[in-house]
This record gives sequence, C-alpha cells and structure tokens, in this order.
Amino acid sequence: MRAKDSESTQGYTPFEGLELGARVKATFLRGELVCEDGNVLGKPRGRYLHRPTA
Repeated sequence: MRAKDSESTQGYTPFEGLELGARVKATFLRGELVCEDGNVLGKPRGRYLHRPTA
C-alpha cells in the first residue's frame, strides 16, 4: 500500500508500506457506485468535513 498510488488527494495512508492480502473491487457512496476495479467513475461527489485540530 502506497499513498502515491492512491486516487486520494489526502497524501498519506496509515497503511503505508504494508502488504495487504485483499483488494477493493468496488466503492459506493450513498448507495451509488463511485469506483470499480481501480477506476473512479464520474466527478468527485464527496464533501470536506472540517475537523478541528485543537
């Protein structure tokens, strides 16, 4: 698992460097398919949720 290989703009992953024994095949957002076989479908639909740092 490498952050640089991810579609996420987050820039990091707590799983960096780990070898996983499974693979995500599909991701759903509010019941709608948004990613399948590593391909993002359509435009981004998530929204930023501000988390206070202090």
